[in-house]
Amino acid sequence: MVHYSEEEVKRHNKPNDLWVSNSGKVYNVTEFASRHPGGQDILLDVAGEDVTDAMQSSSPHRHTLGAYSILGKYCIGTLQKSSENGISESITKNGVSNGIVHNNNGTSLPAQHAADEFDFDNSCEDIVDWTKPILWQVGNLGDRYLKWVEKPVDKHIRLWYSNFCETFSDTPWWAIPMVWLPVIAVLLFLSYTNFQSLGDTTWLEMVGGGISLKLQGMPLYVAAGVLLWTFLEYTIHRWLFHIEPPSNSPVLITLHFLLHGQHHKAPFDRYRLVFPPAVGFIFLAIIYQVYKLLFPIQLTQCLLAGTLLGYIAYDLTHYYLHHGSPSKNSYFQRLKRYHVLHHFKDQTKGFGISSKLWDYPFNTVLEDKRD
Repeated sequence: MVHYSEEEVKRHNKPNDLWVSNSGKVYNVTEFASRHPGGQDILLDVAGEDVTDAMQSSSPHRHTLGAYSILGKYCIGTLQKSSENGISESITKNGVSNGIVHNNNGTSLPAQHAADEFDFDNSCEDIVDWTKPILWQVGNLGDRYLKWVEKPVDKHIRLWYSNFCETFSDTPWWAIPMVWLPVIAVLLFLSYTNFQSLGDTTWLEMVGGGISLKLQGMPLYVAAGVLLWTFLEYTIHRWLFHIEPPSNSPVLITLHFLLHGQHHKAPFDRYRLVFPPAVGFIFLAIIYQVYKLLFPIQLTQCLLAGTLLGYIAYDLTHYYLHHGSPSKNSYFQRLKRYHVLHHFKDQTKGFGISSKLWDYPFNTVLEDKRD
């Protein structure tokens, strides 16, 4: 392995050339900086420096096993420093230095993580062949699936053997507005024409005379649809995406991974972040039928347009929280930190993504000590 001096590491301190050292090893994190869960600015503040103490510190948070595992991917060598007699020597000796355990894959872990790292590497990752589609392997993980899926990796996930299916499951962020904005326009046009042809109507007539629905109220109905989406976002994320599949059901494990587990396994995968439109149309059809049972057709179409508008905002926000660099102390920076806590600290809380709105009444708010 290549050896680097402290002085050489310190020279790589720019956004397009960013190195750090950790526990005697050197990492080139230039390519990863924009995807760093805490934001690129945090890495720029320590560019060219030793981050050992920072990663173990509880402020802003102690880094998890997954963080050390991801860091190992970017190891490029070991760190040397000059001794008093002028001879350069490696900081790391016999695999252990200052309470740090070093392995052969570039990862340096605090000693308290060492047992977990051994168990994780050998009992989970070794039974998954990353050169083959993952979707058809996860069902075989059984009771090891949840442990495996909660340990993030920084790589792209291939799901299908079929290139056709793989193409339609890989989804760039811009596909979301491109597909769904025309659908919203059609729904609003249909709602408008139905109000014109069918006239004003009343909803819930049996309750105090009902609620009058008028053409002029369309903007309000769209806004109500956006609000409905925020509740659906929370509900689907918490009670569908995060339901734990039984370990003896390969089918349910595979379904869980397909719907959401893949995102927690590879949170930095740009093409596994937003929801594929092909699957989105299935959810849209279900929501449409529910709305149609509850509301008049004019209101149904308007509410559905608002729900889709809220969904677009959610998916684009979700993408930005993973791959954007919000300004310091901005709303989106606080939201990014909040979502990072959900991924890397506590996956049983923090289900709101575009906002924390429904986390409050359902008591699932994640505490961010920096707020």
